[in-house]
Amino acid sequence: MATISFSDYLTQYQNFSEEQIDLIMQYAPAIRMLRNNKSTRSIVQSYPYSDSLNLNPEATLKLGNQDCPVEAYAKYVSGQQKDPAYVVLNKEIVFCIGDDIKSAQTNYLIATGQINADLAQATKDLPRFAPSVYNKVCFVTGAAQGLGQGIALDIIKKGAYVIVADLNGEGAASAAEEFNAEFGSGTAIPVKINVADEEDVRTALKLAVAYYGGLDVLISNAGIVRAGNVDELSVRDFNLVTNINYNAYFILVKYVSKIMKVQHKVNPEYWMDIIQINSKSGLVGSKNNSAYAGSKFGGIGLTQSFALELADFKIKVNAICPGNNLDGPLWSDPVNGLYVQYLKSGKVKGAKTVEDVRNHYLGLVPMRKGVQPEDLGKAVCYLVEQENETGQALPVSGGQEMLN
Repeated sequence: MATISFSDYLTQYQNFSEEQIDLIMQYAPAIRMLRNNKSTRSIVQSYPYSDSLNLNPEATLKLGNQDCPVEAYAKYVSGQQKDPAYVVLNKEIVFCIGDDIKSAQTNYLIATGQINADLAQATKDLPRFAPSVYNKVCFVTGAAQGLGQGIALDIIKKGAYVIVADLNGEGAASAAEEFNAEFGSGTAIPVKINVADEEDVRTALKLAVAYYGGLDVLISNAGIVRAGNVDELSVRDFNLVTNINYNAYFILVKYVSKIMKVQHKVNPEYWMDIIQINSKSGLVGSKNNSAYAGSKFGGIGLTQSFALELADFKIKVNAICPGNNLDGPLWSDPVNGLYVQYLKSGKVKGAKTVEDVRNHYLGLVPMRKGVQPEDLGKAVCYLVEQENETGQALPVSGGQEMLN
């Protein structure tokens, strides 16, 4: 079955004006929640409208500036006894709708004459694993490498769509390409983003909504560490850690929740999730690592506060507090890894080599293992599936830190 490459989609997307993108942000999440089967997590792809499109009149809902999309959609379903395949807004935007990315793109390819409608049947994939994240659209920051990439891979295996968001644009593109090659075109898209930059965040979310139609899960994973004792740690490094680990979480929630609130307004029973990948250092102080621990403690304060504020919109907000990914690049990088940083800062008393530092931290874990990406993927799925859990900090640390 033919599909539309992300690069080809970007070419179409770049033809939208800023005003049209604002309309997409307003309408696409609402249309996505209007599907007659409310349990279906739909995909809505936005394309520039053209008179050359061959849209089946019986499968098309037309909206003007004064039309209420909720009322117009209900009237269409009542008359046709089915959901539309297309919604045309002001003869400016065509929203192509499907149960998954493949069927949404198929509808566009039919309209452009690239495939025959009679041959475009049975395109939906069956659920691959657990229903918790199946067909959900997940925005994962810091997903080009390390734990973030591992989390993205784990939830993709369970049927999620993922926006791979990372400051490392080439790494994000490479990761998305690998995901699409293994799990199918449209499974993931890459965005280059500085999570602490408000405009970067807004731009990335606009593309995500245009491509998938909305957003179900934010996984705020991007973070950095700058270790050092209070005498040696520079104010510049302290501010950098705070900006990425704390301020950026606020910025992401500010704009992600706007999209989720649109979805809630149309479908008040639909649950959505914001999950911060925090740290065991958000539960207990960390010697010679005050900037990091402080930012993570603050992150749990934000999580609890957001949870109270957003509960009325069916948005759950939780944190996951992992133990140390002792084999990951954050720790093992030979130049800036934590083994090197902690050895230089004297954080581990008596350590003379990187291996001494590693053995010290492994010895602190009762289960004698570092956290793995799939451990966090399972935690994400638990929090998404659990409808009575919000404002929590879930430890995944092998017993190293426990709630009290």
